[in-house]
Amino acid sequence: MDLSVDSESTIDLTQARTPDPNHEGDPLLCNFGSNFLHGTKSESLPQTRESCIPNRRLESDSPSPGAADVAHTMPDARSPTLHQILRYLMSLLLPMVAITYTVFCYTVHFQTVPVRSGGLFDDTPYNIAVIKSAVTSISIIIISLGLLPIHALVAELRSEEFFRSTSTKPKGVPLGYLNGISNASFGTIDAFIVVVHWWCSPYYLLILATTILAIITSTLAPAALSVETALFDSDIQALAVGAIRRDAILKTSDPPNLNMVIGDRLTEKASTLAWVENTLKVPVAFQVVEPSKYVVPAPLDLPMNIPARWLSDVAVMNPTCTYPTLRLISNTSENGNIVTRIALDGTGLTMTLDSFVDLAERVSILVGNTYARNTTDTGLPVSGVTIFMLSWQCYSALGPCRGTLPGSGWTIQLNLSGLPAVTVIKRLEDLVATIPLNVSFLVCSPNVVIETREIRHDGHGRLTVMEHSYTPKQGNLDPGQTAVMFFNALQELGTYAGPQSVYESFGSESQANLLFGFRNAPEVGSNLTLSPLPAADVTENYALLLQSATKAFLDGTLSTAYVPARIPVERLIFVTSLPQVIASTILFGLLLGISIFSHFRRTTPQFTLFSIAAALDGSEIPSIFAKAKRCADPKSREEDMVAPIGRQMVVLEKSELESNVLHLQ
Repeated sequence: MDLSVDSESTIDLTQARTPDPNHEGDPLLCNFGSNFLHGTKSESLPQTRESCIPNRRLESDSPSPGAADVAHTMPDARSPTLHQILRYLMSLLLPMVAITYTVFCYTVHFQTVPVRSGGLFDDTPYNIAVIKSAVTSISIIIISLGLLPIHALVAELRSEEFFRSTSTKPKGVPLGYLNGISNASFGTIDAFIVVVHWWCSPYYLLILATTILAIITSTLAPAALSVETALFDSDIQALAVGAIRRDAILKTSDPPNLNMVIGDRLTEKASTLAWVENTLKVPVAFQVVEPSKYVVPAPLDLPMNIPARWLSDVAVMNPTCTYPTLRLISNTSENGNIVTRIALDGTGLTMTLDSFVDLAERVSILVGNTYARNTTDTGLPVSGVTIFMLSWQCYSALGPCRGTLPGSGWTIQLNLSGLPAVTVIKRLEDLVATIPLNVSFLVCSPNVVIETREIRHDGHGRLTVMEHSYTPKQGNLDPGQTAVMFFNALQELGTYAGPQSVYESFGSESQANLLFGFRNAPEVGSNLTLSPLPAADVTENYALLLQSATKAFLDGTLSTAYVPARIPVERLIFVTSLPQVIASTILFGLLLGISIFSHFRRTTPQFTLFSIAAALDGSEIPSIFAKAKRCADPKSREEDMVAPIGRQMVVLEKSELESNVLHLQ
């Protein structure tokens, strides 16, 4: 029914709505009914704030049914409602989740946090795929709960954008834009277009930024936490390792008879192992991470792929190789045999060589441990030294010595200047003729100290010796017998450490490489000038050879001991990606800052039926839209009906009652 009238038109009072005398202050009739009863346009009457007050109920009228109950149940505006309490509680979700989740992630990163099920599910490594999925799902749920206040904030800001944009744009906002943001399905692309044209309020930028941050947070934060397997110590158990007991190598229990109780095959095996590991580069059994420093008894029953740690005595080496100063003690002849005694100053050793010493006529290298005795008691050296004898014959006393190896047909020149040497007499094979030989001695000592250390196996055959020393000792390495082991370890280096060198009298390849570095030796028939390697290089190579050779003695062949060990077991632990945790912390901080900032924003009406109806009171927009809809094809879409007037500006103006009213310009 069209209620608008002209000033000259007559009013059909039969069509007017008569107020219900029993209804107090009907808002729809507070002015409308009286205007029509007086035959006057509603627009022509002055409107005041008093006109908005509902008509007063006559005193004679009785109270309407249920009025007292309604008045009794009306909530006090000053007391919070259940809805407000729930909103306050929900606003605490974001800081609670952010703090709890990030603190847990940082704790997991800096500490070991195992996955414990309490018997509710299988938390063994065999179930890792299921547990990983469960942890990710739970993380997504927790982060989603924490972002609920952000989603609510974005919804509120979007609902307020209708009135905020019209109130912040004095020249108005395009009708098409306002009609779009009032639609819940207003897309992200459309939102960016609005921002580019700056038809929105500054808070709309905040809406987009908050939405993007929430999406990134919901994706990044749950992925920061996961699970993986880690090794945990089990109970202490006994582990069998190689050992060297008393009298295992040198029988010292019934002096003065000191007899070696090991056979030649063990020393031969030791030299072969030294060649295999250092020349062929083929690892044998377990490998020590610092081979030039430690000799470790091998674990006997531990598989290569099982990590473990145990306490064991180890030989801590500080090897040195030097050419000591030589001092001729005596040179005597006994029944045609010339015996020469030489003191090796600074070592406490004396070398005794006779005319039948096993030295070549020209140039040779020989392990001379069997010719060595202690200077003080003439007993066998028990310090673990290895003595290499280097002999050569000079054609001339001037310049470097030259020697031609027998039958080779090629010349070798030795640059042995600076080496301390003495002259000994060598009787030839005819037992008649003799030749003088210059002899120098290279003394290599491991300088061993027996300590109890923690050994860690990484599950790949590598042994790491920890720095801390424990007391008391485990006792699986007898100090005296261990020194004798080192004394014998390289005894057969010249014979069994690989094939013979191309320079036959230099012994095996390993022995020649040790003193002269023949790894890249020229072909036979070439002329060559030889110089001994520097003492530092010889020392390093000696330690590596010694570490490999001693494996023959420490593999359980001589003795076995049991030491305390822990074989770790796999368990599941929480793990985090620190970069993702840091990024999540920053994102949570930004979202918290936005939430706090938005809490203090200016109050703006939301896009509700009440607010829209109030803003359209006295506006021409409803009639324009109604006319546009009546004139349009019934099958037309809303976008098509709005398009002809979509560029017109919607302005929010103050009415005479100081209320905001929307107008179309």
